[in-house]
Amino acid sequence: MKHMFIIVLILALSACSPQETQPTQKSDEIDIVSQDSEIARIEGDLIYMKEGTSVNNLFDIIEAVDSSEISKKALNSEGEQKQSDMFYEYEQIEITSESGNFSKVYFIRYM
Repeated sequence: MKHMFIIVLILALSACSPQETQPTQKSDEIDIVSQDSEIARIEGDLIYMKEGTSVNNLFDIIEAVDSSEISKKALNSEGEQKQSDMFYEYEQIEITSESGNFSKVYFIRYM
């Protein structure tokens, strides 16, 4: 009986020991979706948006297809960092994956 108690105690203690958690692997996803197709629609590497859409408004409604955290950078038509708050046709958005390993440029067109 004494041995049975020791075995049960060992099993109970091993179940209570902290489990090592594996670090979460960051996503390489760079494909995006629009959460509001009335403001923006994505087809391949083109983003069709309503004229007069602000950078913040567009950034608020696009996300990675796997919902991972992506970085978004607004670029002018020359591929340089944008200075204005509004998007215009032929400007660009650079998406960088959560892992930072991949990036993709999307091109703005008006609907």
